[in-house]
Amino acid sequence: MTKDSCSEILEKAYRAAAADLEESFISDAELAGKIGLAEPESAVNHALKEAFLALRRAAQAVE
Repeated sequence: MTKDSCSEILEKAYRAAAADLEESFISDAELAGKIGLAEPESAVNHALKEAFLALRRAAQAVE
């Protein structure tokens, strides 16, 4: 299994957020709770949550 680049990960996250918006509404708190890594309080985990939520807000703004 190969690892995705950061841009590929963000692109997948953006597509997932856009698909989520089309299917049903989920609160940012619920969404953040669904994103996790092995170390729940790690800085990487926090940064990923923030990036994913920012992408989601951007997708909502485009609509």
